[in-house]
Parts: sequence; C-alpha cells; structure tokens
Amino acid sequence: MEEILMGYKLAILHTLCNIHESATLSQLCDVLLEKLFTNYFHLQQALAELEETGFVIREKQNNLTLFKVTTQGRDAYVYLEKDLSADIRHQILDRLHQLELDKPLSIRAVADYETTITGGTQVHCILLEGMTRIIDMHLSVPGQEAAQAVAMQWPHKARQIYEKLMEELL
Repeated sequence: MEEILMGYKLAILHTLCNIHESATLSQLCDVLLEKLFTNYFHLQQALAELEETGFVIREKQNNLTLFKVTTQGRDAYVYLEKDLSADIRHQILDRLHQLELDKPLSIRAVADYETTITGGTQVHCILLEGMTRIIDMHLSVPGQEAAQAVAMQWPHKARQIYEKLMEELL
C-alpha cells in the first residue's frame, strides 16, 4: 500500500506543479480520481501526508480551501518524476488542459463544500474574473454526495449559469 500511496503523492505533485495557480480539492478530485483509479479517501490521505512533509500547503481564502505545491515539493517532484509513469503524467496533463487549469485564466470558476455547524452541507461557488468575484454564492444541498456533484460541475457550468442569471435579471 505504501508504494501505491507514493504513486498518488507523485500524481498530486505532478498536478500541482502543472496547474497555473492553486487548486481546490474538487479540482484535484476531478483531475485525479478518474485517472488514478483510486478513491477519495486514498487521495485525501496522500494529500494530508504531502502537507505534513511540507510539500503542499493548504490556504484558506474566505470559505474556499486551495492547495499549492511548495518549492520543497516542486524540488522533490523533479527528483522523483521518473517514478510516475509517463502514461499517467500525460493523462493528467491532458485533463488539466481539458479543464483549462494549465494556463492563466481571465475567468475562473472554483467550488468547495463543507458540513455546516448545524449538520447540513453547503457548497461555496465562486466565479472570478482576475481577482474580482463575479459570483460568490453558498448553496445548501442535501448531503455530501450532492455537494461533491455540485462542486465538480461548477467549473464546467459556471459561465452558462452566469449568462443565464444576467439574461434573467437584466
């Protein structure tokens, strides 16, 4: 299991080294869960261990949690890159390109979710143009599964939702 977990860690570092800025957990899941044939809990464990070693940092921006690779993490990845198969590296880069996470964006959509103190589940969806928040909303949803689905769909649907909102409101 330790060798498999090391592969997950390298995949996370590869993703964060090739992403333009930082990534939310839902973005990391969107890129890695399908490509690594793993589950959410193993991915979380690998991410937590990368944080413990100082290779990845977690930053809070309002209610949004973002992950960034540190200089130490980038150096470690460069040294160990050959231990991650070329096929997986290419699949991750292709997925980053599909999601447009590999280049600076003038408009960027991010989402994260959390359990509220009352026991409900809430998704925080943000649409940014540069550093300006175009949409910043919290949605109450009926559980963690629904929250994951909304958080994963938000980056793909945010522009359409914004256009629809503007059409309805103006």
